[in-house]
Amino acid sequence: GRLVDMIDAHYRAVQETPDLARMFFQARFSPEHKQFAEQMAPTDALLRTQFIAMLEKAQVSGEIAPETDLTIAYLHLGGLLSTPILEFLKGAPVDLSRATAESLVDQFLRGVAPNDAGAHP
Repeated sequence: GRLVDMIDAHYRAVQETPDLARMFFQARFSPEHKQFAEQMAPTDALLRTQFIAMLEKAQVSGEIAPETDLTIAYLHLGGLLSTPILEFLKGAPVDLSRATAESLVDQFLRGVAPNDAGAHP
């Protein structure tokens, strides 16, 4: 699906331009992150808008429970997406492949899917 495509694209970009990815995360997590916040705001807004639009489609299709707060879901997905990237950037032997993106999306969707009663467990 589109979520897998977007995460796979992120993974490829990290592998192709690891220095740029490092700079992005350093701007996020360094002690000086507040000075970068204004510069990063347009990128943050674009990513949030794109991911939440995809999450809305998944919610409409029934993959995500209707009562799910999509902003919270986006934050969880962002954490899932970022963890292997951060490990990769540290030099860990992490597989940033499409298969990893598919597995990540499967795990995420299982966590936000409606149960048999149509709501979260």
